[in-house]
Amino acid sequence: MTLEAALADPVTSAVPINCVIVEQMIMPLNKVEEMATGLLDFIEQMKAQDSSRKISRPPHHLECSGRI
Repeated sequence: MTLEAALADPVTSAVPINCVIVEQMIMPLNKVEEMATGLLDFIEQMKAQDSSRKISRPPHHLECSGRI
């Protein structure tokens, strides 16, 4: 499983988004699936708890690959 982060210089207005690998783990596929499901569940819980707060996301074409 590879986790990526989208990074940009907050001082510069027209800067490209860079995708950086922040963690790479070698584990059985069924555990990767469990972890991915758990992360998605956690994100949904956080969104439900604070639905009034806007979470800004980069435009779709600037997101990292999200590959596993």
